[in-house]
Amino acid sequence: MSRPPPFPCLSRLLRHLPTAALAWVLVLGAAKAAEPVKVGCVEFPPLTYTDANGRPAGKAIELVTAVLAHAGLPYEIKCYPGARLMANLRDGTSHAAMLIRHPDIVDSVLYGRMPMAYLELDGFRLARTPPLGAIENSRGKSVILLRGYGYGGWVDFFKEPANGMAVSYADSRPAALKMLLSGHGDYLIDYAVPATLALGDGVAPLQTEVLTRLETYFVVSRNVPHAERLLGRIEDSFRELGGKPVN
Repeated sequence: MSRPPPFPCLSRLLRHLPTAALAWVLVLGAAKAAEPVKVGCVEFPPLTYTDANGRPAGKAIELVTAVLAHAGLPYEIKCYPGARLMANLRDGTSHAAMLIRHPDIVDSVLYGRMPMAYLELDGFRLARTPPLGAIENSRGKSVILLRGYGYGGWVDFFKEPANGMAVSYADSRPAALKMLLSGHGDYLIDYAVPATLALGDGVAPLQTEVLTRLETYFVVSRNVPHAERLLGRIEDSFRELGGKPVN
């Protein structure tokens, strides 16, 4: 007659240990796979902004949520000041964003190939100031820029000493308008819709012209694991949903 094992509970535990270990590995893997895509945005109405309830909103937010949901990717979206978002993308704190080409992060992110939005870059001026006609004609002029913006790479053109431009920086759009009205620059260069929304009636005495049109893309931080795969899934989903940019 065989004797029962002295520690029956331990015996059963050891017998099922490989299965339990495998189940634990699968649970950990599922938890890792479910990590949300952390999408960063800036205050840029009507494309991206924080609504009255403190939630990200706007046309681009609606698009990216539809794209990520269609791709089966969980996500979190949060708006940051522009400089903070650039830093987040460089170190991978923010996994993805929707941006024009920006010289501060060109080596830190992967850009998609399909434009997901278009932006107009406008020149605002007083009635007595002649129009520029094209952004290249700002050489030798006095311009006001918003601090922290890359203007699709045009900021390097504005700062190039050979172009002989006097550049002043404003920390906000109301401050930029005040500078323009008080003669601290001949032209305020800014994005059309956010400037018009922010300045309200302040744009009434100003003349406005479109200087150039910029493309906005999905971007993914190079510091995110499998960054190319993530960007591919986002762009594939966007394409399957019709690939139509918002304005």
